[in-house]
Amino acid sequence: MGYKTINTSSNDDMRPAYLDDAHYWNAYIDEHRPLLQFKFSKHDAVRDYETKEDLDDDSDPRYKWVIVVAAFLGGLQFNGFSCCWGVFQDYYQREEFGKSNSVVMQLSFIGALLPFLPCVFIIPSEMIISRIQMKGALIAVSILVFLGLTLAAFSTQIWQLCLSLGLCTATGLAVYYTACVRVIPQWFTKNSGTAFGIVTSSCAASGLVFPPMIAWAAESLGIRWTFLILSLVFTTVNIVNCVLIKERPAVQQEEVKDSGLSIWKLFKNRNFILWAAIATLRGAADLIPTIYLPSYATHIGLSPMQGAAILSGGAIMGMLGSISSGFVADWIGNVNTLILYTVFSVQAVFYVWMDAVTFNALLLFMMLCAFFGNAFFVLILPISYDVAVPTQESLTFAVATAGCGIGMLVGPIIPSAIEATVDAEPYMSHRWICVIAPTIATVLCLILKLRLRRGFFAKV
Repeated sequence: MGYKTINTSSNDDMRPAYLDDAHYWNAYIDEHRPLLQFKFSKHDAVRDYETKEDLDDDSDPRYKWVIVVAAFLGGLQFNGFSCCWGVFQDYYQREEFGKSNSVVMQLSFIGALLPFLPCVFIIPSEMIISRIQMKGALIAVSILVFLGLTLAAFSTQIWQLCLSLGLCTATGLAVYYTACVRVIPQWFTKNSGTAFGIVTSSCAASGLVFPPMIAWAAESLGIRWTFLILSLVFTTVNIVNCVLIKERPAVQQEEVKDSGLSIWKLFKNRNFILWAAIATLRGAADLIPTIYLPSYATHIGLSPMQGAAILSGGAIMGMLGSISSGFVADWIGNVNTLILYTVFSVQAVFYVWMDAVTFNALLLFMMLCAFFGNAFFVLILPISYDVAVPTQESLTFAVATAGCGIGMLVGPIIPSAIEATVDAEPYMSHRWICVIAPTIATVLCLILKLRLRRGFFAKV
């Protein structure tokens, strides 16, 4: 087809004439319709398509499951530290630094940094990966995790732990988390839910394995050898993942030049403001049981191994709760499910943990708390997409996750600060924070539900 030009503007903008020919485009679509698979999302304003050549570009279609396994192993690391920091904190309070309010506050701050940075580093980590590529980012992760754990083994002061674990290791795990979240959608056009489910289950798997293993190693070998062994194991896994994890060659990342993606424009959306507040409140409460239950267990006379067993029992129920919340959300809606599960988690704190002084009572509480509490982390992505305006879905999810991370950072510190200034029963303020914050979040969820769709019993 020859090129002839037409004048379409006063500034002599020259363009091929066939681009304005409707007959050309109709013929083109009819000709290529069998080769195109269009995917339309009710949320996205941009149409994404893949050709058969793109789908068949993989030299081995089974390799995408290798990516899933590698991402699962990465998930064991950044989820494992969040799940088992309570075991570390209990050891340090008993054996190293004492149980003063200032020590508890500083140690809980380190434990809060571990999940906080992966939450707030999604956008910066994306920029890092885009700049130095996936392999370079994974190599940097391996170095940071190795240095952080090795330096933690020889740390004798809390500020040294804060630098080695809270900053060095946590920053590496933050980039690791973003890399795993980034690479899975590139390899899966189908079964993406199954792939994400496998990777997400690493949270429950790490909670089942890490707490008793670390409690045993710390008591038998000492905290220094525990960190050195973790450093060796994690570094070995990370070196292997540097080879296994790679971005799909057929995927071409297009730069988004729409100024509507400005983070400030998100705050013009009142539904987003409500959702960010809900995420922050939930994050403030959800990490407290994981951090403080091992210390509370030894406070009431239980052994460190029993405290670790409580976390492992919660991890098992957390996995089941994550699966069940997905099914329930398909049935009654995402926001409705979050409201329902949050109400039950508050009841678990109020009726079980308030008077729990035995191993069985604490185990029951942790199982109920994990079963109903994990629903938030399953639903944060779909609800973010529900409240977002077109073209802002990914940014809405990133900022909501950052809000959750801020809550995780501040939430565990608040009860320790309260107990440092008020003469109250130990750990009572922790329990009340786990009641008050989710209750306020539930009220905000009800408001969000009515804003998204009128009707108290509407599926939202």
